[in-house]
Amino acid sequence: MTVTELVETSLDRCALIERHVHAFAHIDTARARARAAELDAMLDAGYQPRSPLFGIPLAVKDVIDVAGMPTRAGSRLFSGAPEADHDATVVATLRAAGAVLIGKTHTHEMAMGTVTPTTRNPHDLTRIAGGSSGGSAAAVAAGEVLGALGTDTGGSIRIPAALCGVAGLKPRTHSVDMAGQIPLSPIADSCGPLAANVRDLSVLWSAMSGRPATAVDVHRLGVLSPADLGDVESAVGIAYEQLGESLARHSRVSSVTVQVPAFDEWYPVRLVPLFADAYQAHRAAGWYPAGRGLYSRGLRAVLDAAAKHTAADLLAAWKTLTRLTERLLAAFSVCDALVLPTVPTTAPLRTAVADDSRPRSELTGASRQLTRFCAPVNWSPLAAVTVPFGTDDRGLPVGMQCVALDEERALSAARLVEGLAGTS
Repeated sequence: MTVTELVETSLDRCALIERHVHAFAHIDTARARARAAELDAMLDAGYQPRSPLFGIPLAVKDVIDVAGMPTRAGSRLFSGAPEADHDATVVATLRAAGAVLIGKTHTHEMAMGTVTPTTRNPHDLTRIAGGSSGGSAAAVAAGEVLGALGTDTGGSIRIPAALCGVAGLKPRTHSVDMAGQIPLSPIADSCGPLAANVRDLSVLWSAMSGRPATAVDVHRLGVLSPADLGDVESAVGIAYEQLGESLARHSRVSSVTVQVPAFDEWYPVRLVPLFADAYQAHRAAGWYPAGRGLYSRGLRAVLDAAAKHTAADLLAAWKTLTRLTERLLAAFSVCDALVLPTVPTTAPLRTAVADDSRPRSELTGASRQLTRFCAPVNWSPLAAVTVPFGTDDRGLPVGMQCVALDEERALSAARLVEGLAGTS
């Protein structure tokens, strides 16, 4: 198959699917075709690709600059934004590897949210794709592209990946150059890939990081007791129990029950530095409060509240977060990776969480639930990979995440869990 044929297959799939799923904010058909023709000409001239990404159709979350495409971040503030002049650093890296960039995917406003209201879940159009990288997850799940970029500050790659049934990697914070990206919280933001499986995810991560896709042996996987896991949907609890049983039968891996801080301890203390950092970033960029009227009610309320935080509030929050992080990291003294559900539930109905007119307390409750297992990782020097692990009785995906001290260990653990998905 030529690059042009592969890209045309992707574009045809977009033409068929987009009116239902709405994964893309912008598709650049002309540039994608021109790039494909350019790469085919290189191959015809005898060029030997050095990267497995050569000619592969990818999508990019619409908070990340792609030269020739607008960056609008799901916000009215940028509704008239012109085309970007330059690629974000991570996009330039993928382009240099030979990737073909099909377009920009929908995001929850300013990458702050767990819904991505415009996008539907390909498994059930009445349900959310998750957020904030919902468009990227949906595009991969629907087969529109072979991989995509997202960002993750509290679960924004892992949540939609889990709800849409694909794999996603949240790298350690600052392990990827964030230049050319609209920030949510610079102290916690990270940029990572989404793909159909861990193998493809590893290829994307290798290209992004410049490190070879090297498998690392993981021998001890940490698991949580049902009591420490807390309240989860029945299908998620059953899947986690089945995973534990599969690990117990595994000949090369042992599982060990570990203790971590109660997930509810992280909330709401983690929101204080997150929202304060977002407020400072938006203020420094001149977006807020100058453009306050163009923010949604929910995001406006967040930034208004953050403006009132005192130094004492921040200091108290950081002290608590430091103690929680130390306790979480202690678990890795007895395990190579920690395995737990990515989210406590399968994809909620759009009518339950996607309406901005609903009371703020209800929307916050949904976000709190979906970020419960993900957000603590963002405040710790850890990497995490989510992989599909079965479905509920409605056919909605269940996700499991593997958390480790670095990306290679997280990917290796995820590869193992992925292999167990069909045997549980």
